[in-house]
Amino acid sequence: MKKIKIAKVAVKGTKFNFDCLYSYIVPEHFSDTICEGYRVKIPFGRNNSIRFGLVFSIDFEENTGNFKEIRELVDVNQILDLNLLDMATWLAKKYFCTSYEVFDFIVPNVIKRMKADLIPSRINKLEKVEFIKQIFLNKYQELVFLDLIDWYKNQDKPSLFFGITGSGKTFVLLKICEFVLRNNKNIIFMVPEISLIEQTVNIFKEYFGGNEDVICVLHSGMSGSKRKKEWCNIKSGKARIVIGTRSAVFAPLDNLGIIIMDEEHEIVYKSETTPRYHAREVAYFRCKNENAKLLLVSATPSLESFYFAKTGKYFLCSLDKRFGKAVLPKIKIINMEKNKFKDVLLSEELCEKIKKKFQKGEQTILLLNRRGFHTFVKCVACNEVLFCKNCNISLNYHKKIDKLKCHYCSTIYPKPKSCPKCEKDKLCFFGSGTQKIEYEINNLMPELKISRVDSDNINKDNNYKKIFEEFRKKKYDLMIGTRMIAKGLNFENVTLVGVLSADQSLYDWDFRSYEHTFSLISQVSGRCGRGEKPGEVIIQTFMENHPVINFASKQKYEFFYENEIKIRKSLLYPPFSDICLIGFYGENKEKANFACKFFYNILKEEIKSSEKIPVRILSPSPAVLEKAFNKFRFKIIIKCKNSKKFRNILKKTLIKYEINEIVKRLKGSVFMFVDMNPMVVF
Repeated sequence: MKKIKIAKVAVKGTKFNFDCLYSYIVPEHFSDTICEGYRVKIPFGRNNSIRFGLVFSIDFEENTGNFKEIRELVDVNQILDLNLLDMATWLAKKYFCTSYEVFDFIVPNVIKRMKADLIPSRINKLEKVEFIKQIFLNKYQELVFLDLIDWYKNQDKPSLFFGITGSGKTFVLLKICEFVLRNNKNIIFMVPEISLIEQTVNIFKEYFGGNEDVICVLHSGMSGSKRKKEWCNIKSGKARIVIGTRSAVFAPLDNLGIIIMDEEHEIVYKSETTPRYHAREVAYFRCKNENAKLLLVSATPSLESFYFAKTGKYFLCSLDKRFGKAVLPKIKIINMEKNKFKDVLLSEELCEKIKKKFQKGEQTILLLNRRGFHTFVKCVACNEVLFCKNCNISLNYHKKIDKLKCHYCSTIYPKPKSCPKCEKDKLCFFGSGTQKIEYEINNLMPELKISRVDSDNINKDNNYKKIFEEFRKKKYDLMIGTRMIAKGLNFENVTLVGVLSADQSLYDWDFRSYEHTFSLISQVSGRCGRGEKPGEVIIQTFMENHPVINFASKQKYEFFYENEIKIRKSLLYPPFSDICLIGFYGENKEKANFACKFFYNILKEEIKSSEKIPVRILSPSPAVLEKAFNKFRFKIIIKCKNSKKFRNILKKTLIKYEINEIVKRLKGSVFMFVDMNPMVVF
């Protein structure tokens, strides 16, 4: 019997419980053209509605039974290569979503809307890179570079490059990139924030040249036309270096030599939408699958990465000397309990130091990780706090617009004249954000030119580029900002950093709160004294003896790590387990709560009847923020090992839940998701 060509297709719009590769007969008129990674149009379901699909594999079969035939070949050239198809398959299994959902996510919409004949094919010729400028390293950097070259040549495991702030890690990375390029391999270089991309691109262009497309950029803030141009240049093979944020890990770059993940500890590398991937895990899989290397870089590595480095899963190399004549800043802790004015955020000593730096023509950075003017409004007569109607969170006062704003759903409310509960004129404003600090300093030191960097002040036109460039050119004397200013920025004239309310994040509803606090203080402290002028850091806190504050003030990461890893082990938190969050949300509180408990019972039964695995399930509970975006939220937390066995159990539970008749009646009113190792509290 003649064998017939069959395409295994992921179909758009299939539910998770019906997600698989469906077999379709390939018509003879494009049998020679079609291959893996092509989009097709196929009839699907009982009514044969026409849907998009993506071909994942090609096979030949004799018994084609009732297989339907592909109606149309959409693409002229492959839209995803075999390596990215492998990644899509892995992502769907790892993060509990459908294969087509992954494709939809990793290929930009602007590309999917392009005419098929405009999607480029791969050029076989490797683009030439010009090495414009020689990279010089000091003796400490040279030793690290040689260690990394040895690792690159001889080891398969990832490497963690742990270097203190201002140690010149970037020069070592440039030298590594030069080595990779000279060996005819390509590079993905990832940064956590869009605000760091222009600075990074400029550094790379200083050393590497060639045609204008040798260095390409990918991030979510790009216009559609720019994103299309860059993606097509990468896909065609013109690009040798891709610089971008989290999504750059999916760049259609061939001949990959290395993925470098700068500031690898940052939580923004974790996606909070489907697929809820962590870029570090995706990069790990991609490098392993494509015989490339993964280099993680940080002055304050994630606890998980440092643990893996300490236990031999990662290769560890360290750089503990600042570059050139720069030295680590002098750091002083100020106990705000002893401050004369309890309601003022700036201590007298910090104010004096800001004035002195201004008189010397030097610049200051102040970190306060709260935006707005006041952080909550309260009636002192009845103790009522004003909350957002859509979210279970207090409203912030914004002086510029003279209104109240929810920092979760962004709803704006008029400023009330009296308490909505007791109707008395006793509303008071408490707490301080970046706007209030800006206001106070303008009153205290009107001669200072101040720049404020927070999400209220940074718009979609990417005006942070202008703000940072003007600050670099000394058009501003002082920069006030949230955590956006703590990452990777290099201003040689900054000689003073003030950390305000350093202890505010220590007791967040997150087991990583100590880690985040240590990292934030250490990183922002590293923004000063990076040139020849010595730097100073003032840390203001009400908890001067807290070990996290003290470890951060002394830049003692390994001391902090040893202390924190013991706590993680005793409580079975990562890296000693994986945390699986099952989230439920809906406008009806009772229905969302019922769905959560119903799933919990199915999961318990499934675990009982399956092969024994290490797992701890916490009972269903309201989310930390029980209501958000007018949806009530509930959760189940599972401590587990993200193994194939666990994923199979969870997949069976998800399918049983979705096909249950009771659950079907909740369709459209209750939604759920699975998030493996979430980085943001739900």
